[in-house]
Amino acid sequence: MITKRDDASRGLTREELLELPAAVDLETANRALSLSRTTGYDLAKRGRYSFPCSVSWCGRWGR
Repeated sequence: MITKRDDASRGLTREELLELPAAVDLETANRALSLSRTTGYDLAKRGRYSFPCSVSWCGRWGR
C-alpha cells in the first residue's frame, strides 16, 4: 500500500503527465519534475523555475 507521503514524493507516470491541464499548481509541477516541496518553492521564489515551465504568482500561491 502506498501512503500519502510516498505517493506525493514519487514522480508522475507518463499517463499522469499527459492528463495534466495546461496550468497546474506548484505542488503538482514539483511532483512532475520529481522535486521536493522545499526545493521547488525555493527555485520558484528565486526565479530559477523557468525551464521547462514558468511560475505565475497569485498572492502567495504559485501556478
